[in-house]
Amino acid sequence: MTLPLTATRSETRATIIALFIILVITFISFYPCLRGGFVNFDDDRYVYRNPMIRDLSRKGIATIFASTDYAVIYCPLVFLSYAIEYHFFDLQPHAYHVTNLILHLCNCLLVFWFIFLLSRNRATALVVALLFGVHPLRVESVAWITERKDVLYAFFFLGALVSYQYALIRRSPLWRLSIVFLFLLALLSKPAALVLPLVFLLCDYLQGAKIDRENLLKKLPLFSIAVAFLILGFFTARGYARTGPAFTACDQLFIPPHALLFYLYKSIVPVRLSCLYPFPVKHGGFLPAIFLVSPLILILLGALIARSTRSTRKIAFGSLFFLITVLPALQLFPTGTAIVADRFTYIPSIGLSFLLAELIAWLYGRKVTCVAPLAAVAFVGLIVALSVLTRSRCTVWDSNVALWEDTVRKYPDGYVPLAYFNRGIVYTDMGLHEKAVSDFNRVLMLYYGERGIRGDQTETCRTLIATGGGYAEAYNFLASKYAEIGKTQEAIACLNVSRQLRGERGAPLHTAPPRGGGVKQ
Repeated sequence: MTLPLTATRSETRATIIALFIILVITFISFYPCLRGGFVNFDDDRYVYRNPMIRDLSRKGIATIFASTDYAVIYCPLVFLSYAIEYHFFDLQPHAYHVTNLILHLCNCLLVFWFIFLLSRNRATALVVALLFGVHPLRVESVAWITERKDVLYAFFFLGALVSYQYALIRRSPLWRLSIVFLFLLALLSKPAALVLPLVFLLCDYLQGAKIDRENLLKKLPLFSIAVAFLILGFFTARGYARTGPAFTACDQLFIPPHALLFYLYKSIVPVRLSCLYPFPVKHGGFLPAIFLVSPLILILLGALIARSTRSTRKIAFGSLFFLITVLPALQLFPTGTAIVADRFTYIPSIGLSFLLAELIAWLYGRKVTCVAPLAAVAFVGLIVALSVLTRSRCTVWDSNVALWEDTVRKYPDGYVPLAYFNRGIVYTDMGLHEKAVSDFNRVLMLYYGERGIRGDQTETCRTLIATGGGYAEAYNFLASKYAEIGKTQEAIACLNVSRQLRGERGAPLHTAPPRGGGVKQ
């Protein structure tokens, strides 16, 4: 890296020290994730049972870029990275975890550099990068091998933001070309990067540039690329409807506002984190109260943010950065098995971290005795606390049993059938048939409780299958019955059909672990 502006020797030394602090604290926080293995939460279809990553030839690479069979979203660079790792390290999970952590460390440095270029304040950049680096909400993106998408797309996304700042400073066509190139790489890693042109406009706003017709025309090629990938995303994700309780069109209006409040709350109070969060349960035909009042709360917050623009643009910048970058994950179009997830905060968290950094800077500027040292001590304490929580959270991703027991323990009465389903698979592989049956029956109870099916469940399942009903939970129940009498292969066969009906693409389940012993039960 080169300094963005002419810097003295002491300023350069201060920058190097800041970068060293970021790297060391973040590495210490995430070190436990290097001991983890693969988990049966998409790691199978993304990596260890994915034949697509086992061919790094020209034809194999072409297949990676042409295929959409192994992911809900189009992310060929992610699979290419897996293919490279498989070529050199086979299925040793340590290598995949190391790559994720290295990318996260690089992203922390890029966050520092971006905020430094934007604010010209080294202390602000340090605070933002540390908060981004060690927050427990980052664990899912770093410790989960499948979520290579987050750390990889963020690397190119942040690189493009840095390049954009240099393009404004030096006005070289090479920087403009690098922006387009990095934008494309980010999109090929995760389509969520399509909001990048809006973030460029937001940076212009913070720096006092006019958001006029000329400015928009300059970014028209970037918006065109974003629209093209948005259309591609619709085609890739078609057929992947949300799995879970049925919600009306009216209910759907409350889910995105609630998700925003959820991410704000978890960013401030990162407790009871989980790889799956329960779907809301309707009572009397209504969603829980927090869903219903969430739009009103957001309107109030929006009014306060709008009022703040009279004195500063920084609050609006941080808030809108969070909103714009989290927009693709707000379930505006219902898909997937979750309405909220920790991983969706990876890039958006930068906006919230910027707000806290500016608050600390404001406190430092007050002419009040002891405020500055108290703010410094409080921040150090916050970083230590977040680091401890992150290390603890990393251990949850160490094995399949730990992962799913964590979810079930935190939300024992929640609608999380996938947690029981995946833990049942683990128990089946371990030969713990009674526990597997218990989990599969729990899945059935959640599904059938939703549909109100009564009577002999075994006969109901057989009838649904015979008439082509195609209910995944019917196969789950039959799998549990086969497991109950020790017919493991028959149980696995039923589970494979269930996975196909639930839209889970990829290789089928079986009891043998991947080569290299990468799955920790």
